[in-house]
Amino acid sequence: MNLKHGLSNGFVEAVAKQMCPSTFVGVYPCDLFGMPTTQAVLKTRLSRGLESTMIINLDPAKDPGSHFVAIAIRPRNPRGVGVSATQASMLYFDSLGLGPHIQPLLIDILEEHWLQPDHAVLINLTEETLLQTATSLFCGIFTLAFIMSREQGELSATFLGRHFTNLLTQVPPPPSRAASEAGRQNEIHAVNYVLRAIRRQTTTT
Repeated sequence: MNLKHGLSNGFVEAVAKQMCPSTFVGVYPCDLFGMPTTQAVLKTRLSRGLESTMIINLDPAKDPGSHFVAIAIRPRNPRGVGVSATQASMLYFDSLGLGPHIQPLLIDILEEHWLQPDHAVLINLTEETLLQTATSLFCGIFTLAFIMSREQGELSATFLGRHFTNLLTQVPPPPSRAASEAGRQNEIHAVNYVLRAIRRQTTTT
């Protein structure tokens, strides 16, 4: 995916800052996500019981950009069920359904700073879930919609199940015409999700 024809880091960050003031921390090329200052901010917020969301470009800063994913770091919930009651959770969202291991630099950073025993558990929300086609340029919109859903307190399962179709469930599967049409509908739903959130904020300010 060529971000010369998609959304820039700067645009995505500007929208996210405006729309997600309580949770959003920043947009980072994958190599800069590991900077000590960034990790210190995230860990301070976690120690205060605050959820943090961020968007990661899977290319390093020197490259033009390839694909956006989103991460939400959620404090442990003493009233939760299972692991969420005892550990912080790192929610990973990728509209192409790929895990963080697709970018070795990113997984190295996560393992160094977060995925230690008794620290945070990784939850890949989009494992075996494909929301966009390989030629789609909407990864930035999908990630914006996801972090807006976190800002609004929507459950991740509700966000995915109510608004989008998993292209892997289409018959025949991608790259079929049915899957391509479902992908276009997902793009429309993602755009509309973002626009609805913007309208809600506009009417309440």
